[in-house]
Amino acid sequence: MPNYFSFTRKGETKPTTFDKIDEELCALMGQPVHPTKFLYGWYDFFGEAVAVGMKLDDPRFDKWLEGNPERLKIRDYLRDNFTTNAWYQPH
Repeated sequence: MPNYFSFTRKGETKPTTFDKIDEELCALMGQPVHPTKFLYGWYDFFGEAVAVGMKLDDPRFDKWLEGNPERLKIRDYLRDNFTTNAWYQPH
């Protein structure tokens, strides 16, 4: 079952590319942009959660991110600057 998701900057209508978000997150964390990997695996971690319908302000994130200050900072940035959308599209 294919699930899709997007992050749209608050106040805008067109989703932001994942590469652009990664650039912003790297700048926020003072890290260089990697040519093939997203910073701290944010796309896989947060993307999966959003794809199955979680919102970035879901309290479960606090427990999951306990002891991981990098991902906590990323979640806060994503939550404060983007809205999420998730949908299912059959083949």
